[in-house]
Amino acid sequence: MPLTIRQRIFLLIILVTLVCSAIAGVTIVTLYRTAVESERARLMAMTHAQAQLMEAIARFDERFSAHDHPDGAAGATLSQILDAHRHHTEFGRTGELTLARRENDRIVWLLPLRHTQSGHPNSPITDRLAQPMRLALTGNSGTVIGRDYRGEMVLAAYRHVAPLGLGLVSKIDLEEIRAPFVRAGVLTGVIGLGVIALSRLLLFWIRQPIIERLEESEAYTRAILTHAADGIITADETGTIQTFNATAERIFLYPAADVIGKNLGMLMPAPDNEAHRGYIETYLKT
Repeated sequence: MPLTIRQRIFLLIILVTLVCSAIAGVTIVTLYRTAVESERARLMAMTHAQAQLMEAIARFDERFSAHDHPDGAAGATLSQILDAHRHHTEFGRTGELTLARRENDRIVWLLPLRHTQSGHPNSPITDRLAQPMRLALTGNSGTVIGRDYRGEMVLAAYRHVAPLGLGLVSKIDLEEIRAPFVRAGVLTGVIGLGVIALSRLLLFWIRQPIIERLEESEAYTRAILTHAADGIITADETGTIQTFNATAERIFLYPAADVIGKNLGMLMPAPDNEAHRGYIETYLKT
């Protein structure tokens, strides 16, 4: 059954809205990935700078402070690092700088952890949690998306501070990075639904008289074709039959369903149908 003018306009509105929503969705995903890469670079730079500073302090203490601390140069360096970072390990809503060392098969956290009440909990090195720190303590450096000591998915930069045998991690929850883009996606969906609803109202309120006249004209034309005393056939530029009224059915002895979509040549005798196809081909070429 052919679509009415009203249905065609409404379908067009839906298609345009869906296309716009798809473009907005692709844009949001692209911006999210860009934000992740930007945050990855920021965390990597932060971790690298902190690790270089710690290594520089360690080299200085090794040279000048080996006998100034009960635990030697390493103890002097660690005490300075802990004192400097004890109250300055947080950034953003969930960001955190963590420092730990490995003792046997456990991770010993040296700085207070932002998201736990227990202060300095120990974690098994074989635990699936604290993935960034486990990587750092096994001598690796880089970035990763994995689970932290809470089991939350985080974007993290990690580095092994070799002179002190420590692991250093800067991390932020993926949820914090993702949140503004999720809100933008929800807002885009709400706006898209609002556009469809508003367009539907406009379709019925503002364009109603125009659409009704077009539908009446279409119905009038269809009635003329249906009840005309003459056989009326319409075809497109390729000769494909589009309409075939009742009188044409009686003249050619074909039901409309068997004719519509076929070439006009089927209604002509054999010598003429080939010539007609030739005329059509010549017309289309010129």
